[in-house]
Amino acid sequence: MTNHHDSMISTAKDKASQLSDQLEGLIETGQEKLGAAKGIVVDKAGSMFSSLRTTIKEHPVLAIGVAIGLAAGIGYFAMRLIRR
Repeated sequence: MTNHHDSMISTAKDKASQLSDQLEGLIETGQEKLGAAKGIVVDKAGSMFSSLRTTIKEHPVLAIGVAIGLAAGIGYFAMRLIRR
């Protein structure tokens, strides 16, 4: 009976080890994919901010108007939420 019990324990440990190895592999793959996605997002954001900076320099009056409009819109909605 002890041999059977030891065999079951050994089998359980082997399966746990296999699951642990699989989980480590999944975590490594996820980290690699996350790193690649982060690089893409950073590149896209950098190009967007560069484009925005160029547009603001080319049209400063329009940029000020848009900023004021956004601030007024945010203020309006904030006051509506506060005064409920």
